[in-house]
Amino acid sequence: MICVPAAVWMKPIEFSIVSLAPMSNPFTLALATGVPTKPSEFFAAAKPLIPTLAGMKFSDGNMWEYGDCCDADASGALAFMPGFEAQTLAHLPYHPRDAYGAISLSFSVIAPLHRDVADAFYGQRGAEAHALQATSRGFFRAVTPFGWTQAVKLALVDRGVLDSPLCRAPSRNLSPGERNALRRVFRDLAKREPRYFGGLVGD
Repeated sequence: MICVPAAVWMKPIEFSIVSLAPMSNPFTLALATGVPTKPSEFFAAAKPLIPTLAGMKFSDGNMWEYGDCCDADASGALAFMPGFEAQTLAHLPYHPRDAYGAISLSFSVIAPLHRDVADAFYGQRGAEAHALQATSRGFFRAVTPFGWTQAVKLALVDRGVLDSPLCRAPSRNLSPGERNALRRVFRDLAKREPRYFGGLVGD
């Protein structure tokens, strides 16, 4: 199934939590393709027909559509996991604190930052939440010229978590010079905000 901008997965009936396996993995992003779709319409139609439907990763900045997805499931049984972490704060009002979750590649390196965004929001510390979200946007703004996937993979390589920074097609691979330039960006981010970005810099 193709669902833009979200990956849809199923869960075994015996489990009550979202499962990533088996997963309907082919998906694309409206941000990249310009193809408009409405996953909210899919969920409204599919929920009574697919008993193992668990939810989706919503990787788009369209908060109107995200709200429609949440509204399509009045029971709250489906999990709509945000995957556009530069807008973490915008997703939080749709979820009770104990039901919020997210899926993102960047959580491999900056999960504490997004945890703190959520904690500040649910703790009714709006100004702090806003400032932390701005810190997150600063990370993505800095690495966007190199690619988000490329940036996270390089950080994980430099920390000894991954063996190779190479990406699968259609993502392009960075040249050695570009990787060194990205490492300089990491060092600058770590210097400005060591609490959240210190882990981007290898030993």
